[in-house]
Amino acid sequence: MKVKELIKQLEQYDPEARVYSDCWMGEGKDEILCCYRYSRSGDIILQNLTQFDVYEEIKEMLEYFYKEDYDETDAYQLMCDMGYTPDVVAEYYNKEQGNKMFLYCEEHGIDVGNKAKEYMKNKCLCEYCENGNCTIRFGIADDIVCTGTIKEIEECNYK
Repeated sequence: MKVKELIKQLEQYDPEARVYSDCWMGEGKDEILCCYRYSRSGDIILQNLTQFDVYEEIKEMLEYFYKEDYDETDAYQLMCDMGYTPDVVAEYYNKEQGNKMFLYCEEHGIDVGNKAKEYMKNKCLCEYCENGNCTIRFGIADDIVCTGTIKEIEECNYK
């Protein structure tokens, strides 16, 4: 298939939809994350998650953004646009970095897509996670307990 035909076919789809190289039971499988790998002939090779080291790719990307002093909003927006959403970062690079990215994107209005929201909705996104619940214990003998949203916990902690 030529690029012009691929573009023509993709124009009819939601530009925020994820791209997969395969499917199973009507669900996408083998998500395409990397697509500008040119061969010597000038052809484009689409690569999915199983064809390259996603950890290294994300690590290099984050190091580049840091080294080049990218604005965090611009960096995360670019990553999300390329398909490196918080769920991908959490699963293939580092859970804490994925959580941080998700919270930042939510706070700054960066659309991470439905797949990332679904993946992250049951994940505890704070350092206070205790058996799946956000809980913090403090006081002289850890006798004061706060449970709730991150904001509620932080407000409780500082009282």
